[in-house]
Amino acid sequence: MMKEPMEKKCARCGAALLCYAGTGKGCWCEEYSLSRDTLKYLQEQYEDCLCEECLKSFAEKPENVR
Repeated sequence: MMKEPMEKKCARCGAALLCYAGTGKGCWCEEYSLSRDTLKYLQEQYEDCLCEECLKSFAEKPENVR
């Protein structure tokens, strides 16, 4: 049985977001590329997901990923 997307609040700004991790669909956040240093920083600063707007400020979204 597939899990439903989880409603969360961004750990940085508090905006509502849907997390698709563990649903079998893949999550929208996987479309963003993070350097190893950036990922480590985010893991140290925040205990949960970031919304797309906050994640954009730390990541690059490759043009060929949909």
